[in-house]
Amino acid sequence: AFAVQGYQNVRSARSNEHLAEALRVFRAPVDAIAPQPEDRTSPVFATEESRDLRARELFERVRSDLGSTRAAAVAGVYLGEMAARKGRLDEARELWEAFVDAGSDDMLSAQVRVNLMELDRRQGRGEELVDRLRAGLEGSDAQLPEEVVLHQLALTLESLDRPDEALEAYERLVGEFPRSPYEAGARQRLDVLGG
Repeated sequence: AFAVQGYQNVRSARSNEHLAEALRVFRAPVDAIAPQPEDRTSPVFATEESRDLRARELFERVRSDLGSTRAAAVAGVYLGEMAARKGRLDEARELWEAFVDAGSDDMLSAQVRVNLMELDRRQGRGEELVDRLRAGLEGSDAQLPEEVVLHQLALTLESLDRPDEALEAYERLVGEFPRSPYEAGARQRLDVLGG
């Protein structure tokens, strides 16, 4: 038992180190004059393309070498973000859905669920999304806070050119969640749509 536990601890530490390196590259600045891509603590890349290529390589290595770890799952989230930025929306959806389906219930999972909603809007699945969001507001097994669901519902209704329904969602958000980080934006949208 001690040997198994020790192996798992070493593997977890190694997976976190590899993920941290990939994240440093993913977030690295671009400077064509003074690139330092070999610097493992503070890399700098000559172009966004070279940075993204290296980050993708590192995230894929984390996933292939450490497939069942949390670090590998998180690497998939970032690969999904990179795919979405490049317009490969089906690839992004596949990666993000795999992460959500793994059953984690944390802030990263909530963000990935929001990312999937954005994909739904971009891919013309707004009507389906409205139905799911409304069902989520009425149900008891909420996967996201109600204020997030209301915000996403309002955004989706706006994208479907249904301003009266979007107004209702924004009004409910402002009225029921006055301390929400979405409240100020909802008030702005109320001014635009209502006036």
